[in-house]
Amino acid sequence: MENKLEILETHIENSLDHFGDYKNRSEEELRLMAGRIEELLSSVEDLIDYAETEADAKRAANLLRRLRNNKTRIHNCQTGRK
Repeated sequence: MENKLEILETHIENSLDHFGDYKNRSEEELRLMAGRIEELLSSVEDLIDYAETEADAKRAANLLRRLRNNKTRIHNCQTGRK
């Protein structure tokens, strides 16, 4: 479980770094990013359900919080343009 969590943490960190600044993205890019974040949210929620230790659950919860924050930022950019 810990290995899966480390891999997912690294993947999420790289994905969010790659996304960069949302305000300079096109509407299509924002939709694609939001879709990718939804997929990652689903994966992290599954990890929380199957966490073997309290520490793993907390790490997964922190990832979930970070993804939800980025989802909100994307949503705010999308609604701010309309």
